Amino acid sequence: MANLTLTAAWDAGVYRIETTDAVIGGETGIANAGIKNLGNRTEYLKAHMDTAEANIATLTSGMSDKETRVSALEAAGFSTYGMNYKRGIVTYNSGSPVAIGASDYGKLVIIDPPALSTTVRLPSLSGFVDNTFVDVLIYSTNSSYTMAKITFSSTDGSILGNVNDFAVGDFVRFVRKNSTQWQLVTMNKRDDTTNPGKLDYFAVSTPPAGWIAANGAAVSRTTYARLFATLGVSFGSGDGITTFNVPDARGLFLRAWDNGAGIDSGRIFGSTQLDDIKAHTHTFTRDYTGGGGTGGDSGNTGTPPYGTRTTDSTGGTETRPKNIALLACIKY
Repeated sequence: MANLTLTAAWDAGVYRIETTDAVIGGETGIANAGIKNLGNRTEYLKAHMDTAEANIATLTSGMSDKETRVSALEAAGFSTYGMNYKRGIVTYNSGSPVAIGASDYGKLVIIDPPALSTTVRLPSLSGFVDNTFVDVLIYSTNSSYTMAKITFSSTDGSILGNVNDFAVGDFVRFVRKNSTQWQLVTMNKRDDTTNPGKLDYFAVSTPPAGWIAANGAAVSRTTYARLFATLGVSFGSGDGITTFNVPDARGLFLRAWDNGAGIDSGRIFGSTQLDDIKAHTHTFTRDYTGGGGTGGDSGNTGTPPYGTRTTDSTGGTETRPKNIALLACIKY
């Protein structure tokens, strides 16, 4: 017995055998017409189910790997806000600029900076529809580029928001607002409260991560590129080629730069001052009858006047208020 030849097609109807129809079998026989209609519909449904299953497999392939990678990022302190990124995770670590692909909407795009100063270019707006997004996590696997500075640009149109001064650990989202604009949404900056060059104090004896001691040392212009871009040679040019100096705040109190206020006139930005006491005078009465004078004027003998006299020494090696010694550091 042979089988009917079926086609994956949605037949418009299922033939009904009439009482007047002759019972004719075979491939085109009227007796098999309805069965063939149903068979064709079944083939049609199966073909579409196969396609759907293949698409699902493509979208979910490697999900366990993606979930593992996201978990690892979360454990390292790089927040991805619990999103599982079923569209996938893609990493870019080369290019000048680093170009995000047009098919990366809905994905987690990991930028592994290839240089200390890296520009990341968003894909063309024409490949996205309004409100679709790209999430970008800056995550360095190269210890030489952990201090990289990231700037974003657009293939076409513009980006609404500050596109500069992003760093390793930052997690941002770009949403297509319209056909000419991306909207930058800062989901998480790993260190929002500090910028390169910020000076602060810590109750520890060694600098925390992201900081170095403000001790006047000459440090690498490459390793601390973001700090060098901020300070330049304001506090010393190092060897003039590969290093520069950081401020030396050891043992000093901070004083806001006068900057035209007229309180500390003529002060150069970043300069230091020695301790001092404002000019003043003291008045005291001498005892001309001999012996020690008031105010500690000792050794008054003979006939007055006695000439210039000096009070006894008192005090320590400097003028200072009560204080606590903490570690001065600068953000790099």
